This record gives sequence, structure tokens and C-alpha cells, in this order.
Amino acid sequence: MSPEAQSRARWIGGLLIVALLARVFFAHSKGLVLDEFHTLFHASRDGLGAVFSGLRRDNHPPLAILMVRFSRAILGDGALALRLPAIACGMLELWLVASMARRWLGTRAVCAVALVAVSSLHLDFSTQVRMYALLSLSVTGLLQTLLSALEERGRYWRIAGWIVLGVHAHYYFFIYGGILVALTLGLIWGQEQGRQRIRDLLPSLGLGIALCLPWLIWGFTEQLGHGLSPGGKDSGWRGLAEAMLHLLTLNVRLGGGGLREVFIACSGLALTMGMIGALALIGAGEHRARGIVLATAAFGIPLVASLIATAVPRAGFTWHYVLPSLPPLALLIAQAAEAGPIRRLMSCAILLGALTLSILNLSGPGTEDFPGAVGWILDEYQEGDLVVSTEYQPSLFPLGMPWDYYASRLSDDPPEREDMDGTHMLHPERLGSTRRVFVLASRLPKGHGLIVLLEQEFALTEHVNFGFGREVYLYTRQD
Repeated sequence: MSPEAQSRARWIGGLLIVALLARVFFAHSKGLVLDEFHTLFHASRDGLGAVFSGLRRDNHPPLAILMVRFSRAILGDGALALRLPAIACGMLELWLVASMARRWLGTRAVCAVALVAVSSLHLDFSTQVRMYALLSLSVTGLLQTLLSALEERGRYWRIAGWIVLGVHAHYYFFIYGGILVALTLGLIWGQEQGRQRIRDLLPSLGLGIALCLPWLIWGFTEQLGHGLSPGGKDSGWRGLAEAMLHLLTLNVRLGGGGLREVFIACSGLALTMGMIGALALIGAGEHRARGIVLATAAFGIPLVASLIATAVPRAGFTWHYVLPSLPPLALLIAQAAEAGPIRRLMSCAILLGALTLSILNLSGPGTEDFPGAVGWILDEYQEGDLVVSTEYQPSLFPLGMPWDYYASRLSDDPPEREDMDGTHMLHPERLGSTRRVFVLASRLPKGHGLIVLLEQEFALTEHVNFGFGREVYLYTRQD
């Protein structure tokens, strides 16, 4: 290995270590969000039969939940233990990006790895008890294998493995995997001995699909029929634009009035650089096929996914669904940075902006501060007060999980929350014997019956926000 390659390897190794430390710290320090409690609900069911039957009523495949269940069985249900599978997936994806970058970018490899490592979107979702880090890992692994298949003959049995992981991670893999495989086969078809090379790949593709059939037949077909709404509904041009900007800069509000615009500008610059890198590769004859695949993964698939969600609302669309587009975008930005000092300076500006926002994310409590909300109630609670914890969510999931999870961790003798009938109090008559009522509400619509009921007898004396749609209301009886 040349001294230059050794230096590059040391830089990448250092980046991976720093990225791991940042993700472990964030996973330990930030609060669980409501969607993570949904995963915990499935992962903590009694017996695998209950896990699988419960998932048939939900919108997700089983692999990420099973990984969390395994981690929980060994390490317990602390936040870091629950998030370790996501951290592992995120770090493996960074290693795959490094592998691709070192092979195809040479001296610019460090830039590509750093862009993914400092992305606040990647930081957030590689530290969540969800399936998006596993989805992104699966797509990135498939992308690496397909790019290799474009350049070399072989059967590439890894394709089967990535298909199995992806299909059992999240159904957006259908869009990413389907488009990338079809595009790659089409490009190989136009190459020398294309038909034979496609025949070499077909066994791996067939094996991957065959191994997915049991869940698709037993689980996916059932999920198609129950009509549960998707988790992400940010379709349309505005939703697409927000998703693309969020690839590198999530939670720009943390920058306040000044830095917020700077972060948005950095994301816009990143997308521009990515397009420049794509055009440069496509324009270079020997790298044309790689450029087409990377450009499709970075820009084309999010556009197609947004159009599908517009035509078929059940498909859903939001920024973390397109997290797999971050690695190809990073590779394209690093490619663009090759052409002179000005573009290298632009890539440095992108990195600095993304890094600054990630540091702001690391220094905060996360997007949904349930520990802060529960802690505030515990600090203000007086004997005889009532505590209501309710979330506006599908009836599949039990209410009050954030309170149940954090109250026992923050207090030796926490008050019991009120029993609920859906999002309403099961025993509203108890309101007559109390002076104060705390309500920990998640996404509760204005004018909800619970709020109307409370306002008939009490006055709102405190209202504190603890993240996106996470509110604590204190109602006090006026004597």
C-alpha cells in the first residue's frame, strides 16, 4: 500500500471511530420518539408468534423488530441497548461507503465517507429503534454489488443476501431495489457479452426473491388488505424538496433564525454538487454506466417514490424513506470535488455546515423529548393530581408507553396515569375529585374531545412544548 493510500485509510478509520462514538453518545442521551415505542411494542411481545401476528396488522416487515428483540433479550430495554442494531447498521453502511469510495474515488474517498458520517439525517436514524438504518444498509449493499457487476463478470451471490435483508427491512426496498436492479440489467445488456452476464446474475436474483416469498405471501398480502395509513405523508413537490434537503441537514430549526438559512443553503449546494458529479461521470465514456446508476439512486428514485406516493397514497413518502439516497449523493459530491480548488472549497463548506448541524443535534434532547416531558410532570406533581398520557395514533399500539417507560426510570414512586378508552379517559368522573390534571399529549388534534372536556371544568395554566407535537398541558380548577 502506498503512503498516500495508508494516509487515506487512517483518515477513514478515524472518521469511522468518531462516527461510532457520536452515535453511541446520541443513542444514550436523546429520548425515545413515539415511533421507537411502536418498535418496542412489537419487539417485547410474548413469543415469536405474537410478534409475527402483530406485525401482520402493521405496515412493516419483521427483520428490524427481530434484531431489536434479540438485543433487548441480551442487554435489556435501555435506550442504548434498543438502538444498538441501528447503530450497527449505520456503521456497516459507512464501511460500505468507504469501500466504494476507496475503489472508485481514490483521493476523494475521505470526502464521501465524511459526508455520510456528518449527515444529521444519518446520525438521527442510525440511532433510532426503527428499520430505516437497516433499509439504507440493504440498499447501499445492493448498490455496491450492482456497481461491481457492471464492471466485472460474476454471479454475485451477495445480491440475494441484500434482497432478503432489504425486503424484510422496509417495503421501500421494492422501489430502490427494483429500479436499481432493472437499470443495472439494462445497462449490462448493452455491454459486450451482456446476455451471458445477465444469465450469470439471474440465479442470485431468483434466490433472493424466492427466500422472500414466505413473508410476502403470509405477511405482506395481509398487510395490503387492512388499510392502515402510511407513516409518512409528505408527498408532492414540497415534500420531495424537503426530503432532498434533509439528506444532509435534518432539524435545521436548531440553527435559529440565522444558521437555519445557512444549513438550507448548504443542502442546496450539496444537491448542486451532486448533479455536477453525476454529469461528469455520465459524460466520461468509461464511467457512464456508474454515473447513471448513482444519479438514479441519488435523484431519480426519490422523484419516482414521490410520484408513486402521490398516485398511491398508501405508499407514503417522507425524508427518512429516502435515506438510502444519501450514500450515492455523497459519492457524486466527492466526484465533483475533483475538478479544481473552487469545488473542493464548496465541498468543505458543505461538510462544515452538515457537521455544525450534527453537533447541534448531539447537544440537544432529540426531536421528541419524552424524558423532559415526563420529568417536568414529576417535578410539578402534587398529591391528588391526575396524569393523562395519550397519543393520537393507530389503535394497534397501546397508549401511555412514553409515560410508562420514563416515569419508572425518573422516579422511585411515580404516580399512576389514568386508564384510557382510546384517546379519552376511561373514568372521566374522577375529574370531579381533583384540582389539577396533567396531560402528556402526542399529536392530539385541536378541539379533541378530551381537551373540550377538560376545558369545561378547568383552566389551562401551563403549556410546555417538548418536541414535534409533544405537549404537556396543566389544567387547574378555578375556585
